[in-house]
Amino acid sequence: MTTADLFPRLRELPRAEKLKVMQFLIAELAKEEEPTLQAGAT
Repeated sequence: MTTADLFPRLRELPRAEKLKVMQFLIAELAKEEEPTLQAGAT
């Protein structure tokens, strides 16, 4: 699936689901950026 396919489908999601997607993406980016970070770390 490409971003061209993904973006329109994301727009259809309810607000709460969009926030879940954002949290997921942020967590994924954090893992790539700093592999030593633990989930839930402050």
